Amino acid sequence: MGSQNKLEIPFEGLKVGKHTFQFNLTDAFFDDIAHSIIEKGSIQVEILLDKKENMMTGDFQVNGFIQSPCDRCNDLVSYPLNFEHRLIFKFGEEASEDENLIIIPPNEYKIRLSPILHELLTVEVPPRLVHEENECNQEMLDLLDEYAQSSSKTSSEEEDIDPRWEALKRIKNN
Repeated sequence: MGSQNKLEIPFEGLKVGKHTFQFNLTDAFFDDIAHSIIEKGSIQVEILLDKKENMMTGDFQVNGFIQSPCDRCNDLVSYPLNFEHRLIFKFGEEASEDENLIIIPPNEYKIRLSPILHELLTVEVPPRLVHEENECNQEMLDLLDEYAQSSSKTSSEEEDIDPRWEALKRIKNN
């Protein structure tokens, strides 16, 4: 958890107005997060925090790349990220259903960015992430084809052996 301790903005001592913060996320950031779909990366985050009396707005500018397993061959594939996002931080106790509104309890004095940044990055990963054509691990693809063929042979052999399926097919057709 060492790298995540540095990803905080202590807002209690900040004056009303705009403040800029910069953070670099490395492989250590992703290592600290259990069950993340992102395994590695190099991300630069710039946050423009506009503090007001009873709320703050954060404009996030994110640039860099992440590495996640390819959905086809399971080797790491790089994916570039370049996006902006705005979050509103409001002081209070009530829960919020708005994904862009984060409620900060009155006794809190800093914004913990690790879960916020991880969620922003994860949402940007496409639902299907694969290598470009002919860049996948061919050895893994060959193994997958081999297992797919052997499992289809096994299922067709089972159909020939088990006569109950034929009886059920006759009932369905009648």
